[in-house]
Amino acid sequence: MKNIQFLKDTKKCDVGNILPDTFLVYHSMYEFPENLNGIEYLEFNEFKKRYFSLHSNKFIFVGLNKMITPSNRCDMVFEFMFNMSRNIEKFSIDTEPFIGEPWRLWYHLDITNQNKFSVPHSYSLETEWKHWFIRDINDCNLSAKNIERYLPEIHSDIKGYDTEFIFIDNNDQEWYDEAKDHVLSKYHTPKTILNEFVKICNKRYNIKIDFESYKSNSIIKVPNNKLYKFFVEENIRRQEIYNKVIKYDKNKLNKNINEIF
Repeated sequence: MKNIQFLKDTKKCDVGNILPDTFLVYHSMYEFPENLNGIEYLEFNEFKKRYFSLHSNKFIFVGLNKMITPSNRCDMVFEFMFNMSRNIEKFSIDTEPFIGEPWRLWYHLDITNQNKFSVPHSYSLETEWKHWFIRDINDCNLSAKNIERYLPEIHSDIKGYDTEFIFIDNNDQEWYDEAKDHVLSKYHTPKTILNEFVKICNKRYNIKIDFESYKSNSIIKVPNNKLYKFFVEENIRRQEIYNKVIKYDKNKLNKNINEIF
């Protein structure tokens, strides 16, 4: 039984002994086990109205990825969930380690009191990630080669991603330079520049590449230019981190299958 579980079917979570005053708090987009005797079930919006009046010995959070976002993380309810309930046993059950940028994995670690990064808030990891994202620094604690040292024991039955990228040469440098100059003259933050530039390029080449493309589990062909090289590198980074967190090893899997035959 692990306090963090990433599951294909969140109804099948294992939350151990049910203590008196155990609450299962769920996001409306998630399924959860409804046959656990002695548990009080609270949809997250209802929990936000009642959390200060609850006396709890155990919390089970199902769908933390959808409960907390970079825009609402300063809401008082999260101060309670993360910091004011440190003495209460907590579980985090979800369908994947993070949505968007991998630093959001921190939420699962900290809410279950297993924050081996030893940073007091998500902004610290987010800032480090941003510097790595725009190549201000060459490495990051969240990288696939570093993150394992910060991970507690995690149970997962979800499969990792095996997306591959192939670069295709094209004779489009003049158009590319003009499009780049247009975007740079109109936008001024790294993410806005990248997102707007890739929209223009995607339209020209009739493809759809973004920072979530690694979740396609396919072979993706992209033009061989600097923009797409950046997006491919970023996708590979996220894919490797994701796979490391859930301990998915394609090479090990293939080896095991080969030994069967």
